[in-house]
Amino acid sequence: MSETVVRQGTVLSVDGDVLRVVVGRPDACGHCAAANACHTFSGGRRHEARARNECGAAPGQRVRLEMDAAALLGAAFLVYFLPSLGILLLALAGHVLGPSLGVSANTGAVTGAALALGAAGLFLLLHGRRNRDRPPAFRATEILPPLPEEGPCPGSTPE
Repeated sequence: MSETVVRQGTVLSVDGDVLRVVVGRPDACGHCAAANACHTFSGGRRHEARARNECGAAPGQRVRLEMDAAALLGAAFLVYFLPSLGILLLALAGHVLGPSLGVSANTGAVTGAALALGAAGLFLLLHGRRNRDRPPAFRATEILPPLPEEGPCPGSTPE
């Protein structure tokens, strides 16, 4: 049996059998070396996800989201490993072939790495557009009780 990733979120909207859900970033993200980049580029700890509405949720309700871990590992492979491998291979090729093309080895390496980075970015952009209408990886499996309202601490007196 495969591992399952479980998150909680609040439904923003419903479009047929697909939900738009806002979820917080996992606590593990704080330990990642790229955590500041994610915060800068994605608006902090808030993240929106699409999910299949298997529990009949409505906007404003909290839901339990589940996803097979294999889908997450596949996405990480596509986004992190393949571009890194491409950058290393093209930098090495540029370093080796640069002098025969009339540029220094370092210029060839930088050029190769830049080409690989651009190709990876273009691939991910086109891949994302092509799979935009793909069914969501997350499934909303359970409606959760609402969170308690945040207010003054118990026993404190209002000023």
